[in-house]
This record gives sequence, structure tokens and C-alpha cells, in this order.
Amino acid sequence: MKLQTRALLFLIIPLILLALYQYNSYSIVIGQVQAQVQLAEARQHNTDLAINVRYLTLLNARGNNLAVIYLASGNYTSAQKEISILYDLKRQRLEAFATLKSNLLSQNDSAETAQILKFEKTLMTADAKDTEILALIAALPKTDAEQQLIVDKKTEELDHLEDNLLADVSGIISSNFAAAQAANQQTSISLQNGLNALHVFSITTFIVVLIIVFFLNSLTINSISKISSAVEAVTKGKFDVELEQSNIYEIQALTNSFNRVLASMKLAILRTGMSKEDMGIGEALRAKKEAEDRYLSLFNSINEAIMVNKMTPKGPGNFVDVNDYACQLFGYSREEMLQMGPADLDKSIGQNEKTKGTIKALLSGSHVLYQMHQQSKDGRKLLMSISMRMVEIGGEKYIISAGRDISGAKELEDKYRALYESSSDAIMTLEPPSWNFTAGNPATIKLFGTKDEKEFTSLTPGDLSPKYQPDGQLSSVKSKKMIEKAMKEGSNLFEWTHRKYKGENFPATVLLTKMSIGGKDVLQATVREISDLKKKEEELKYQKAFSETILNSLIEGIDIVDEKLRIVYMNPVFIKIFGRQAIGKKCYAVYKDNKRQCEGCPLKKPIKIGETRAITTSGVAGGNAFEITHTGIMLPNGKKGVLEVFRNLGKKTEGAAHKSTPSHKKKGK
Repeated sequence: MKLQTRALLFLIIPLILLALYQYNSYSIVIGQVQAQVQLAEARQHNTDLAINVRYLTLLNARGNNLAVIYLASGNYTSAQKEISILYDLKRQRLEAFATLKSNLLSQNDSAETAQILKFEKTLMTADAKDTEILALIAALPKTDAEQQLIVDKKTEELDHLEDNLLADVSGIISSNFAAAQAANQQTSISLQNGLNALHVFSITTFIVVLIIVFFLNSLTINSISKISSAVEAVTKGKFDVELEQSNIYEIQALTNSFNRVLASMKLAILRTGMSKEDMGIGEALRAKKEAEDRYLSLFNSINEAIMVNKMTPKGPGNFVDVNDYACQLFGYSREEMLQMGPADLDKSIGQNEKTKGTIKALLSGSHVLYQMHQQSKDGRKLLMSISMRMVEIGGEKYIISAGRDISGAKELEDKYRALYESSSDAIMTLEPPSWNFTAGNPATIKLFGTKDEKEFTSLTPGDLSPKYQPDGQLSSVKSKKMIEKAMKEGSNLFEWTHRKYKGENFPATVLLTKMSIGGKDVLQATVREISDLKKKEEELKYQKAFSETILNSLIEGIDIVDEKLRIVYMNPVFIKIFGRQAIGKKCYAVYKDNKRQCEGCPLKKPIKIGETRAITTSGVAGGNAFEITHTGIMLPNGKKGVLEVFRNLGKKTEGAAHKSTPSHKKKGK
């Protein structure tokens, strides 16, 4: 972007924002002022109405007094005329008050609302009293002195009400006048605040514009300073200067011109053969040499054979650079290798289809990785893994190759293959997306009964599984779940029912292991037939069921207690009596009526496996006496315990002596 355009944008945009803000602020201030003026006008109008009501009230009082005076002097004609005027004044006062009331109520001022309602009440009372007096005056006989006294009394009451009305309306006038003054004052304040806000924003915008101008000036000065420093460096012979890109159009144009001039100078130096003393470029050449030394140090420290050869129209040419590791690996000196090419290390390289395909891939910008045999100077065959890429340097195409000797890795691969082939476990591989078999060792061929590996890999996992697994799931559905779990977690061990290629089903354990081959994730499956193990499991289940049948058929109560006197097993007889919740509790807390350990309890001494002792104790399960036989056994968790057999001897007293038979040992493990 040009500097002028950038400056205009930075200056014009804030000014436009300032103008918009000022217009908006002006509109707000004018609106506030108009609202305040309207409020002041409304207050003034209310004041005028209140003054009018006050004036009419005074006229009404004056008319009442005149009517009474005329009546007292006997001038009945003038009294009647004054009464007519009073009726008209009352009507005018009511109309003015109605307008005043409507205005004040619309302003939602609670104080003024209470004041106007009070005034209305007084006014209504005065009007009623006024009407009563007028009626009395109209009906007053000429000689009725008593009626005259009533009129005088009513007139005095009316005067008092009129005084109250005048006081109330004076309060309304004062309130509205004060409110009007406050509205005018608020208008002045709002106007002043708006002007102050405009002044503050104007000053702020001016400061922002100054900052932007300073920033642009600094940006321009810094760029020019860099160009100046670069020119000074060139004059001292430092030709490795290169100016950075700039966002300012004019500065960037100047930078490009400088870089082109600098490139022309470098080319002129190379063509004319001028010395560094003539050009004053000693520092630049020293820096160049240091950079070359760093490059050579890194180049020769890489533990891979790095070889660079030029691409010619006829194919890969001789090497133009090799690192020390390549010379050591192939046994040639650097000078010897620079006289050689890739074909001298691998005689198979030529104008064959493989070479053409490699060159085509390199020219397209692809990265080529492959294995090939190359020969060292002493005749050794080296299996090389080579990574190749083509680059362009100075308009010329070069092939950079990084080779690694994997002969030892190949030997290790052969070793693992021998283990794979000789393993007694069936090992096979499956690959996505179909997850069909892609390889299988001889044990796999034997286990599934196929003719050879080719026939095995033509089958799918579904061909070697029944339709349903023992849990009722479809083999096709469950196998997908097992594969997904192995791919997610890295491995998955589970039981599976397989089917021989042309035979019966058999149980097996399957271990799926995720692995990478050639950059592709695959699964290795290790399958072991467990038919014999399943038979042993069935025998154990039978023996367990047989033992439980015997225990369940006994009429004596039997339990097993651990070293901490906690019940870990009860036969159905005891479960029926004491409930399953007794398991886990202390034996004496469940059996003994006094919740104490038996006096002759063998568990007070260390348990000996195979040793049997018998005691007789009373106060068990409601006062019964039992003969209890204790035999030391080993629990499934590896800890010691006691098998107890209870024989009920009937009711005995709690204080009966405990009888303990001498200990004896039974043969057992």
C-alpha cells in the first residue's frame, strides 16, 4: 500500500469517526434540551392555570361578599345579578382546575398528585358550600332576620374554605414555578455537558491523529535507516546484506532496487576478478567462509550417506558433493567419489523402467524412498534405504540422496521371520479396510486346516468363524467391535469361537495388536486354541458344584471364619437361620447371646493348617449349646481361616462349663 494512501486512510477515518460522533452527540444534546424546554413549558402552563384558578377563586369570594352586601342593604336586584355572575365564575374555575389536574397527574409526580387531590377535595367542599349559600340568598325573604344570620354564618365558613383554596393553589403555583426553574437549570447543565463531551472527544481525536502521524513517521524513518545502514555496510565490503520486505510501497520499491544493485555488484566482482582489497570486501568474504565452514561441519556430522549429483539430459550425472560418512561407508576418498555416479555404486541403474519412473517422480517434485543394493569399494553388498529429492540451485537441477545401511536391520528382520515361521502360536495379519487376512505363519495353516498360506489369505475372518458367538452376538458384528477396540487402545485380548476351514468349531484366545508396516496401520492376531483349558474349567465347575451339593445337603450349620473372626462363608442352613447379612460380621457377635468370644475359642491361638479342635459352648442362638469343630484351612486369598461345623446339643445354662477336646491333626494340604 502506498504511503500517501496509508496516511490518508489513517487521517480521514478518525476525522470521519469524529464527525459522526459529534453529529450524534449534538443530536443527543439537542434532544435533551428540547425535552427540558418542553418540560419547562408544561410547568409554566401549569403555573398559568394555577394562577387562573387562584384569580377565579378571588373573584368568587368577592362575588359572594358583594351578594351578601347587596342583600343586607336590600338591593335584591343587584344581589340576583351577582349570583348569576358567581355561577359563571364557578364553571370557569372548575374547567381551569380540570385542565390543571390532568396536566399534573400526567407528570407522575407523587407529591404534586397528593397536592392536587387535596386541592380538589377542598374545592369540591367550597363549591358545595357556595351552592348552598347561593340557594339561601335566592330564597331569602325580605324581612327574615333569622335567615340572614344563617347566610352570614355560611358565608363565614365559605370564606374559610376560600382561604384554604388560595393557600393550596399558591402551593401548586410555587411548586410548578420551582420545577420550571429546575427544568431550565437542567437544560443548561445538559447543554454544557454535551459541549464538554464534544470538547473531550475532539481533543482525544486530535491526540490519536498525532500518534498515528508519529507512528507513520517512525515507520518511514526506521525503514530508511535500515536502507542507510545497508548502504554503509556495502561501502565497507559487506555484500551479504539483504533488506527485508516492507509494507510501504515506496520503501519496498527502493528495497527491491537496492537488492538488484547489490546482486549486480556481486556478479561484476565475480566476472572482473577484482580482489577483496580492491572492493573492500574482506569482512564479507570472511563471513562467507565462516558460513561455508558451518555448512561443511553440519554436512559431515550427519550419520547418513549424503550424496549430491547433477541431473543431466541423459539422467543422473556424477556426484558434485558427498559427506564424510558416505566416503567411509563405501570406502572411497572424496576425490574418487566425485569422479563417480550412482551407476558406479549400483550396476542395475540405467535406462530401465524403474529408473525412468524414479526420475519422473523426482521431476514432479515428489519425495522418493526405496531400497536398493549398492557395492562398496572392497566388494561388500550393502542394503541401502535411500531418500531422494530434487532441488534447483542456480537454475540447475540436483538430486540430493540420503542413504542408510540397513543390512543389519535386514538380518534382524530375517531373525524375526525365523521366529515367526517356527512359532507354535498361530500368527496372522489383517489389513484395512476389509480387514481380511494378508499373511499367516505355518502354525496358522495347521490350526485352521488350510492347504497353504495362499489358500488361508483367500479367506475372511467370517469364513473361519461360526455365524454366532456363544454370547449370542453375530460374529460379523462382534469382530468389528473387537477390531475397533484394538485400533483404539493398541491391543485387545478376548475369547473367540473359531471354525476350522473344513471342520468343527473350537474355543480360542485372540490377541489383536496394532502395528505399523510400511507406514500403514495393520493388526497382528495371535490365536491359541484352548479346548483343553475349557475341559479343565468344566471339570472344576463340576467339582465345585459337587462340593456345594454336599455342603448344602448337610443338616449341620457350617461356616468359614478368617483370622480376624469375620464370617466369610455360611452354608444354606446358617443363612436360613442368621440371614446373609451375617457374612462379614464377627462370628461371636452373630452366634453368642452375650456377644462375647467363646472362652475356649481356638482362634485365640495361631491357626495351623489341617489342625482340628472341638469345643462345646452354650448361650448360642437363644440359649442353645453347640459342639463346634474347628479345622485350619487356607482361604482362596492366600490367608488362613477356620472351617467351623456346628452340632446342636440342645438347651443349656449360660454358666455351663465349656468343654474342649484335645487337639489333633488331620492330613491335608
